Amino acid sequence: MNSSTKKGLAFAICGALVGVGLSIKPWQKLQDERASASKANAEMRAIEKERIELLRNQTKMESAAGREDVARARGYKKPEEIPWNP
Repeated sequence: MNSSTKKGLAFAICGALVGVGLSIKPWQKLQDERASASKANAEMRAIEKERIELLRNQTKMESAAGREDVARARGYKKPEEIPWNP
């Protein structure tokens, strides 16, 4: 190998190292953003499940049968009903 080939090879290696060194932060930032997006998606799914459950409860409480079910679960009975004791 002659001197100019060695210099060119050294220059190429230095350039590659500088490129790798400068690309580390953007890759780390990309990973952080992916993790953040994943966390936000998980939170959104949990909140959506909670919203659906609240809507179901609201719908149940807006119907007469639903209100009666809740009242009976809390121990209420109609005035003319006699408790059944086996």
